[in-house]
Amino acid sequence: MIPSKNVDYKLQRESSRQWRMVVTAMAQEFTSDTPYGSANDFGQRVGANYAVQAALPACSSLRDLETAISNRWQSMDWGWINLDDRGKNLLIVHHGAGNGQFAAGAFGADAQVWLATFLSGVYQQWLSSLGAGQDLRVKQISPIDEFGTLEFELSR
Repeated sequence: MIPSKNVDYKLQRESSRQWRMVVTAMAQEFTSDTPYGSANDFGQRVGANYAVQAALPACSSLRDLETAISNRWQSMDWGWINLDDRGKNLLIVHHGAGNGQFAAGAFGADAQVWLATFLSGVYQQWLSSLGAGQDLRVKQISPIDEFGTLEFELSR
């Protein structure tokens, strides 16, 4: 029997911190019994699974939330975000998602599609768990650019 400390050490050292939790969330979805109507449904579910694993701390302000989310993404080299309360909606600008064109180079042109649906699922789960409710939905409102910047909004 290999001591768990050895396994934990190998997992931390020999798997990319950038993808470790994403792959874990994906593996959980692969083994679930959830039916999917589309690849977008799958991406959303993987994102939601990731968000549960990477739960955010309690936040008392929009700036606290922006900092908590940015810290989470920066800890795995997935960029940072800006939040903008626009009254009827919340704008989420994610910079450096999956390292922009590097994700497409590593995973093919479709990487930008699943990356956006994954992030949408993450933001939906995080914001719902912080009290956004089920009536508010996260939607992608801009395509991802070559630097990995894309925009989402939380609205009705």
